[in-house]
Amino acid sequence: MKIIDNINALLGDDLKASLNSKDKLKIAASCFSIYAYEALKSELSKVESLEFIFTAPTFVPNEVTDKLQKEHREFFIPKMDRERSLYGSEFEIQLRNKLTQRAIARECAEWMQRKATFRSNKTKAPMQQFACVQQGQQEIAYMPLHGFTAVDLGYQRGDAVSNIVNRFDEPAFTTTYLQLFEHIWNDPEKLEDVTAVICGHIASVYQENSPERIYFLMLYNIFSEFLTTNLLKRLESSVEAFRLTLGSLHENNVQMLSRIQAFRQSGGGTVTDWTERLETLEAEDDELPILGEDEIGGKVKISLADMDLPSWENDLSGDLAIIDALLTSMDKIKAEDDAKLQHLQKLILDKIDNPINDGNKKILLFTAFADTANYLYNNLAELLKTKGLHTGKVTGKDAPKSTLKKGYDFQSLLTLFSPIAKEKALVLPDEPGEIDLLIGTDCISEGQNLQDCDYLVNYDIHWNLSLRSAVCSIHKRMKVAT
Repeated sequence: MKIIDNINALLGDDLKASLNSKDKLKIAASCFSIYAYEALKSELSKVESLEFIFTAPTFVPNEVTDKLQKEHREFFIPKMDRERSLYGSEFEIQLRNKLTQRAIARECAEWMQRKATFRSNKTKAPMQQFACVQQGQQEIAYMPLHGFTAVDLGYQRGDAVSNIVNRFDEPAFTTTYLQLFEHIWNDPEKLEDVTAVICGHIASVYQENSPERIYFLMLYNIFSEFLTTNLLKRLESSVEAFRLTLGSLHENNVQMLSRIQAFRQSGGGTVTDWTERLETLEAEDDELPILGEDEIGGKVKISLADMDLPSWENDLSGDLAIIDALLTSMDKIKAEDDAKLQHLQKLILDKIDNPINDGNKKILLFTAFADTANYLYNNLAELLKTKGLHTGKVTGKDAPKSTLKKGYDFQSLLTLFSPIAKEKALVLPDEPGEIDLLIGTDCISEGQNLQDCDYLVNYDIHWNLSLRSAVCSIHKRMKVAT
């Protein structure tokens, strides 16, 4: 037995060294990817045959409705993960982004028609996953095997803690696995042939869709996932952050619809590659990219002539109607209607009126978004003034701000908030005022000594290392509210 850890030794390399002309490859796995074929295409071109069993129902029509029926001109990505992996799993995105999918699909389809047969488990009974190589009188078995993808071969990184595969050459083991495969393979009660369906799906990639179309679909999915995360987190943060994000989305949709109209008149237009910009965005970012004619830096530009504009325009118009309805509702919500803000104001006033430590009215208020920080400052500063106290705001997006008459930079504002720990008497001896409420994002998080404060309010940030660092900076006197 040989242990393949897919770190120092890769399953793909072992198969490359083992597969020879006239070998028969037999695989029982959850999924098949064309990128696994690409990695081994030289070796797979030599084998006599591939017999592949999908160990769970895959590409099998639903009992009530045949979900596999589709128009041949439609680029169809099945919803089930096992079927979607045919075009590349979620961890093979780097391979998909090379825009070689069409060429690989063509080669793989031609190879499948000559050498491969696919059958799927059509029962609910689980099946073991393994692979066998039949070399005349000699046999090799590999197990466990999750799928047949570039990740399982060791050529791409997945999310599994380990990806160890055992190789067996001993006849006592290999014969057992081979007999098990043959027993399942020849049982029509358990398996259904799906070879034609798979070849049809792969053909739809290279026959009807340009690389630009495939790229657009991937970009759309990436951007959709980002927007969903961003919108939910900003809605959780504050009504203002959510309102501003909806405004950005509205602007994006309006601009794109205008560009579609301009394209119909002029016959020219492109969609710029946003991949690099999207990869650097975080869910906490305050600004979404705004479409514009002056977009630069993208490696790929997709011609609007290659896109299904009527469908896209219809989707954009539908989204715009929903966004407009949401904006109309959001515009009705004022500060006095914001229950979360009202609760915060009460929390702050209670702390000021009932300090934890005598005379200490200082509060550190954290938020994930600069837009929310601005909203809180605008709705708390006047409240603090009624108590004779000053408010400050620091974010990584704009200049520090306070209700003091003079403007101060980032470090000076923190010194005014924590005058004892930061030695204000030495640094700012001519400023008599202090900051008692400091509103900030995680730009405050590390390397700051704020131990004059004994009360921290986390308005919306999920617990993370940045928040932990901020807590540690005031932990000796702190009470935390969320």
